[in-house]
Amino acid sequence: MRSPEALSVILSVLYEAPSEPARWQDFLRLLSSAVAGEAGALLMHHFRDVRSAMSAEWGFHPDVSKLYAAHYGSIDVWRSATTASSDWLGISEQFVSVAELSRTEFYNDLLLPYGIEHGMFAMVERAPGRVANLSICRSARIRTVRGKRSSYAEDPDATRQTRVQAALRTRGGASPRYRLARGHK
Repeated sequence: MRSPEALSVILSVLYEAPSEPARWQDFLRLLSSAVAGEAGALLMHHFRDVRSAMSAEWGFHPDVSKLYAAHYGSIDVWRSATTASSDWLGISEQFVSVAELSRTEFYNDLLLPYGIEHGMFAMVERAPGRVANLSICRSARIRTVRGKRSSYAEDPDATRQTRVQAALRTRGGASPRYRLARGHK
């Protein structure tokens, strides 16, 4: 799905999601598919008590969300690196090198067993004490991009996420219904 019509569908579903929470999964599926992702999540990171949880997800093994909320969200090196800035959009390798990631418990005990080796992240909302972000993940497979072999880190689709970031901020981040659906006032 790489056309203006596809983007229109993705944005339409995004606009529906705050009032119809079941649509978040559809949004994550459509956006992940548009950028060749295998899974997507909306995450909430709370700084005071260092906890993180997937507010909505698509494509992950059912255990990943539970394990992330119970333990791995607190040691997520991607979260630590990305939430240190005031605004961000990028791929995992921009925030944490593969060499550094591969030495962590987060990678070896959560990401690797479930085949999650790369991510694309966008900040949705920054509020006192918490950050909401969008994550699209996929494995480290070598694939073809525009006729040549490429790794995820070289993927030109990574910039496609910027098209939805503004809509997420306007619709998902600022919407009172979104915050209420997530348990925030």
